[in-house]
Formats: sequence, C-alpha cells, structure tokens
Amino acid sequence: NVLTCAMAAANARRKYRAVLLGEPGVGKSTLFATVLSLKMTAGRQDESGSRIQTPHREGQKMEVNYSIDVGDTGVMFCLCDTGGVERFRTITRNYYVGSAVNILIYNSHRKGTLDGLASYVRDGNETVPDATKVLVGNVYGAQDPGGQAVEAADVDKFAKEHFISDNLRFELSINVEEDVKQLFQTIAEHLVGGGLRPSTNEINLSGSGAIDPASCCLCC
Repeated sequence: NVLTCAMAAANARRKYRAVLLGEPGVGKSTLFATVLSLKMTAGRQDESGSRIQTPHREGQKMEVNYSIDVGDTGVMFCLCDTGGVERFRTITRNYYVGSAVNILIYNSHRKGTLDGLASYVRDGNETVPDATKVLVGNVYGAQDPGGQAVEAADVDKFAKEHFISDNLRFELSINVEEDVKQLFQTIAEHLVGGGLRPSTNEINLSGSGAIDPASCCLCC
C-alpha cells in the first residue's frame, strides 16, 4: 500500500541512532529486552503512539527500531545493545559511529559502575562529540552487600563533569515497561525541542528521498 508506506516514512523523518552503554551487569540487555516486551504488536501502533519493529542482529549487534510520537513529529530510535562486548573496547568504539544518543547506564547500588562510565564518555566524545548524553541509574535488583551505593551527590558530580543536562538524568527500574517508555518519550521530546539534527547515515527509498523505517538499524 503506497499510502501506508508514505505515511510510515513521514513518521520516521527524524531518526536517531541510540546506543546502550555501561559496565557488564548494569542492565543494558535488560533495558533492551524491556523495549522488546512492550505491550504492542510488532510494527503496529498502540494507543500511546509508540511503535516497535522486529529486532535483528547486524553482525554481532542486537538492534531494534523503536518509534514514538512527539506531538505531530515522529521520532525513530535505532537502538543498539552493546551487552556482551563491553570488555572489547576496540569493538565497542565501532558502536559510536553515527550515534546521536549515548545512553549511559549504571547500577544505582554499585558506585563503581557510575565511575566506570567515564571511559565510555571519553570514547563517545572522541568519536561523536555532538551526541546527546543520557544518564540512567538502574534501581532494579538487590543491593550489593559489599558494594557502595550511588549517592545523589555522586550523580550530580558525574553529570556536571561530563555536561549531562538535568532533564536527561534518570533513575528507574529498567524492567518496568512504563518507566522505559517514559524514558524514551523524554529523550525524544528533548531531541525534537532542541532541534538536534537526525542521524545522517539514513537509508532512503529509491528516488523518493524518504526514509525506509524498516531499514533504520541496517545503518548501525
């Protein structure tokens, strides 16, 4: 259906590649799985205006297209999960290429995971200095008896050192669907409101100049 395809492409005019980053065990793949388990049918729109398309693996990367509406503007995230390759920095650096949003995840019960994000920020700044940084504290899971919990002052200090906006700092349960949907809604509103240009590595429909929403993650 040509009309349906045209409408889908119009909704995908703003496309942003987003990468999940953080130390092993902080919950990157859990957040990714929560996006996959959102209460909607693949490729169909639900009452909230959110859409999700079937995930696929490009090389060793797990990726999924996730779209959400900000007013009349459609925003598509090409979400990439780096879970399982964190220790191979030469590999993880490849994930930054073309990224517009770097989602930095730490475990709220383990201060070391917040401190460890500094190296991911440095890698991101070297590769995509203009990418938007989002800081997410994962409160899901039991507290580590031998660990040190993250304090508000720790988060403030980290955010100021790395120039992360106050409205892009979150603390949530990454296995709760409503929390995750609100996370991406807020990020989308920030991107649209701030006028950040969409990712340039777009795959276009032949001759149309429109973005093929089903092909977003092929660029990751």
